[in-house]
This record gives sequence, structure tokens and C-alpha cells, in this order.
Amino acid sequence: MSSGTTVVVRSGTGGRVRTACDLCRHRRIRCDRVKPACETCYFAGVPCTFTPEPAQHKKSIREQLAESRARVKQLEEALRAERQSPRNAQHSPPTNPPHGPGSTLSLSPGSLPSGWSSQTNLLESRDFDAALAAVQWHLAFCGPGAAPFKQTPSFELTVHARTGSTLNFNDFFSELAHSFKVHYPTHPKKVIVPRWPSHHLIQRSVEYFFENKLYSIFPVLDINNIPVLPDPNGANPAQAADWACLVGLTAFMTRLRGHESAFADADPDAYVQAVLGMLPELVVDNTNPIALQALVILSLYIAPLGQPQLAELLLAIAIRIVFNLGGNRNKVQDETPEEGGRRQHIRAMFWLCYAIDKEMSIRKCEPPLINDADCDLDLPANYVSQVSDSQFFMKPFSDNELLLSSDLRFSFIKSRIYRLLYSDQARALPEARRLQHIRELDLELSNFISNYPVNCQPEGFMNRTVPDTLLHDLSIRGVNIHLEYYFCLAKVHGASRPDIMPTGWCPLPSSVELCHHAARSTLLYLHRVQHLICPEIFWVHAQFMITALVSLFWHLISTNPNMVEFEDDISIIEGTVAIFEDLNKRNGHTNCFPPFYLMEAFIKRLATLARQTQGRPVSQ
Repeated sequence: MSSGTTVVVRSGTGGRVRTACDLCRHRRIRCDRVKPACETCYFAGVPCTFTPEPAQHKKSIREQLAESRARVKQLEEALRAERQSPRNAQHSPPTNPPHGPGSTLSLSPGSLPSGWSSQTNLLESRDFDAALAAVQWHLAFCGPGAAPFKQTPSFELTVHARTGSTLNFNDFFSELAHSFKVHYPTHPKKVIVPRWPSHHLIQRSVEYFFENKLYSIFPVLDINNIPVLPDPNGANPAQAADWACLVGLTAFMTRLRGHESAFADADPDAYVQAVLGMLPELVVDNTNPIALQALVILSLYIAPLGQPQLAELLLAIAIRIVFNLGGNRNKVQDETPEEGGRRQHIRAMFWLCYAIDKEMSIRKCEPPLINDADCDLDLPANYVSQVSDSQFFMKPFSDNELLLSSDLRFSFIKSRIYRLLYSDQARALPEARRLQHIRELDLELSNFISNYPVNCQPEGFMNRTVPDTLLHDLSIRGVNIHLEYYFCLAKVHGASRPDIMPTGWCPLPSSVELCHHAARSTLLYLHRVQHLICPEIFWVHAQFMITALVSLFWHLISTNPNMVEFEDDISIIEGTVAIFEDLNKRNGHTNCFPPFYLMEAFIKRLATLARQTQGRPVSQ
């Protein structure tokens, strides 16, 4: 293509400079602005045109200020009407003016700090735009090279060469958004208005938490230091952290158990949005264990909604408080029994933050917030035994046993995987040393999983040697452990890929095979536990599923389609499509869950493209 001068188009007098042609602007990609045609238009074989945008009247500062004031007045009137409605009047807590950290807090919805609520808006999990943003975020950290979608040109070129079709995810999801609006024109778009739960609902939620011994999984509320519930008449003012913690726990419990009659009328999203407005108070109160509990509860609530960015922000604040309280170290000298009990609780909170942090780190291949060198990493004395099947099956929890939502020792392995294979220092190591680390981590992972009881090992559930009777007794925690094993296996051996290893390195055949095995096993395992795929916890397992799907698809389009496994692999992807087709049918036309709709269309597209590779030579 011939080179030329840069094209600059102005959209009328006073208009802004147009820096992209019509096609590049539609695709939302950078335009090189070369004449007579930019690179995108040249390869697409279309005219390169710059359509001027209509001139827009530039408003004066006075006009913009007047519009802003009118908008603020409109929002204030809407919020006032919401607070005065009969539904919310019964939930209004006592009011006391806030004056800073540790002081009493105005507990009416209208007292939420300005600015913070707009910066930390909770996205409704059934909103299509929120679901689309979540799927795209997860896709950015899946597939070959940790993110082929960050390297779009090479990925798209490979797909086109092997299938004869294009796969531009921006265009695909744009078309899908239009299709959704056509099929579901009346799909509700909920605006989450912050409000507070009743005192009765708070009390019931706290009782439920301790009656069901949920501290074993979520150690977020110290039984020996329960926050003070304010008097409904305002005689006993609430501290900011106490109220945030109690309301956050209420939201968490009512979301987990929303199907129970005692929690049927709760609005957990609204409660969380209200607590998010209290973030300034919680951030400043940075040595308060109750503030720490509130922040961790918020993070645990928000992450399964498909909003990992906000959850990670809250986690970062919580980790700072953990360190301020000394939770990263064991302190056993000169302690009273009461101090020892509080220290044990702070340590349990540390381990919860540690596990979440290492999970986020390994998923994104980014440095963790917690540096192991700054911590004492001896497991808690009350941590569950490694040979116990209580880690996997639904059994009553114990007050004396700490389980957490997955096996804590996986967090140690994830930390080592990142440090030895994906950190900047690891990438600079010689090839021989990196291969040594891959072998060592593979052995460590194999030895670790072999210590589980025979009927609890992941391969047994995947290859159906474990009977269905045990399958239906499997807990969410057991599912998490099995999926994390395959995820870690893929991360270890995925580090031998050419995009991770130094230039000129060929991937190890054994590692390629193990990555393929991990992807297949993840999806086959999810086929067996598909009864656990539901809207409430979908995003907990979505990353495992999306990663495995992209990895298996990449394997299919980059290998010989005549291989024996080819038909089996496509059948696995098509079987995953069938799962979401069934889920969408069960939800019905009026109760569509957008993430399921998106997943069905996305997986179906991968399956169709994979089918198109048949009969096309690999060298093409």
C-alpha cells in the first residue's frame, strides 16, 4: 500500500478534530490516517471515508453550571420521594450527625457522602450492559498468552487463516447487544437506590450467621466482639464501622439465603449500595477490626456479581488494615486470653484476604497485594486436616474448624506459580531454570492433590469413577478445589508457551498436552456439576469455564483437525452450549439472565468456528 500524508477532518467551525475514518471509528480501533486509504480500509477493500461530525454548539460555563444544578435538584427530589415512600419508611434507621472517624454516623440514605456513591455504584447482576462488561473483562485474561484478546491482530489472523471467517470480539458483542434488545425489549434495567435494612432483619441475619456456623467458611464477624446494633429510637447511636459491618452482613446473608421466607423481602443490593456510600468513614478508620470486617464482607459480596475491579479495590483497603492490625504476623507473647481470641480472628481475616489476593493475582498474572516475605505463613491450628473429606461434601460446619471457601494451600501454590513463572524476574531467567521451575511446580501440585482421599480427587469426578450419589453431595467448596487444581495445572504448563518463554523457544509437547488435558477436564467436570450452575454463584466459576473454553478452542484451530481428539473436543464445546441453552429455557423469556444469554452465544460462536477448520490445511 502506498504511503501518503495524514488526513485531518474537522467537523464544522469549532468542531473537534476527527482522527479516524468511518470504518475505524465503527470498529473502535486506531486509524493510521494514510491516504488514499488507511490500512484497515485497504485490507477490507472498502473506500476510506471521513464523514464530518455535525457542528455542536459549545455551551458556556454558565449554561453548563445551570444544567448541573437542575440535574442535582432532580436527583434530590427523586431520592426524597424514595425515602418518603411507604416501602422505605419502615427501614429508616436512627439519625445522628457524622463528625469523623469513630464518631456517630447519620444513618439516613440522604446522608451518603457526595461523590463516593457515584464512584462506587453497584451494577445490577441482571443488567445486560453490566453482564457484557463482566464477560469482556474475564476474556481479557483467558487463552493463549494469558490474553490473546490483548494481542487481537495475531489472534484474529490465526482464526481467519484456519476458519475462513473473522472473529472480531468488539463487533461480535456489539451485534449481540443489538440482538438482545430485539429479543428482550422489555428487559428491566434496575437502578439500585441505597436503603437500610430493618433492625429485625439485621438481628435475624446475625443470628443466622452464627446458628449455621458460617464463620468456618467466611470468618468475617468475631463472635466475641459483635458490633453494637443501635437503638431504633436513636438512644444508642451507631458507630460508622459497626453499622457498615452489620448492614453488609445482612446483605451477604440475605443474598446467600434469599430463597428462605425469613429473607424473602430483603433488597441486598440496595443495602450494599448504602454501605458503599460510607467508604470514606471506613477508609479513615484504618485500625478498626470492625471496619476491616465491613470491607471484606463488601468484597465477598461484590466479586460474585462479576465486578472484580471494585472487589479488588475494597480488598486492597482491607489488606492495609490487616497489616495495620498486625494480622500478617503471629503474636503469641504476653497475651491475655481475650487478646489471643482477637488475634486469632484477625489472623483468620488475614488468611481470607490472602486467599482472595492470590486468586486475583494468578488470574491476571499481576503482582499480588500481599508479599509472602512480609508474612508469617504457618497455617492456623484449627485449619481443616488435609485428609478430611469435610472439605468436599455438604456436612454441618464446626465452630472449631476453619475451612474457608477453598483449600488455603492452593493459595501458596498460586503464589509460587506467579513468582517463579510469571513475575518480571521469572521471565528474565534462563530457559533451563524456567523449565526446572515448571517441573518442580508440577510435582508439587501432583503431590498435593494426591493427599486427598481417593473419592475426593478431581480426576475421579471428571472420568466418572466417582458415583453420582457422591456427586450430588459435593459442596461448592469441593467444586472450587477441583476447578482450582485444573486451573493451576494449566497455569504451570502454560508458562512454556512461546509468548511466555524467550524468543525462539518451542513449547514442550508434554506441557501442550497437559494444558489441553486441563481445559478438557475443566469442561467435562462442569458438565457433571451443571446442576450447581445458577445465577447466584455463576461468576464464581465463570473464569474457570471461559479460560477452559478459549484454551480448547485455540487448541482446535491451531492443531491438525484430523486428530482423533478433534471430534471429542468439539463435542465438549457443543455440550457446554447445550448447558446454557437449557439454562436459558428454564429461566424463560421474561426472566432472562443476561450472563447465560451471552455465554450461550459466545460458546456457540466458538463451536461454529471450530467446525469450519475441518477440511482446511493447518499451513493455510
